[in-house]
Amino acid sequence: MQKSKGSPPPKFRTLRAAGDFWDTHSLADYWKWTRPVTFTVRLSGSRDAVVIEEKLAAAIRRHARRRRMTVQNLIDRWLREKVHARAG
Repeated sequence: MQKSKGSPPPKFRTLRAAGDFWDTHSLADYWKWTRPVTFTVRLSGSRDAVVIEEKLAAAIRRHARRRRMTVQNLIDRWLREKVHARAG
């Protein structure tokens, strides 16, 4: 990991750029540039567990990786598309 030379971390144009930077740098090296924050999180929605055959689950994980999405978001998108197509 590279040490901070007294300068703050760069400003990022995208979340991906920020992720790439923090994948190779330690927050400990930039600790003096942090400040406390407060925020509220409102969780909504529900979760249901669904059993998926292993080969299908592996294929879904591959699709999600290619699209740089979580498996949950990809499945949610596909289900929404399917439900909307049937409703229309």
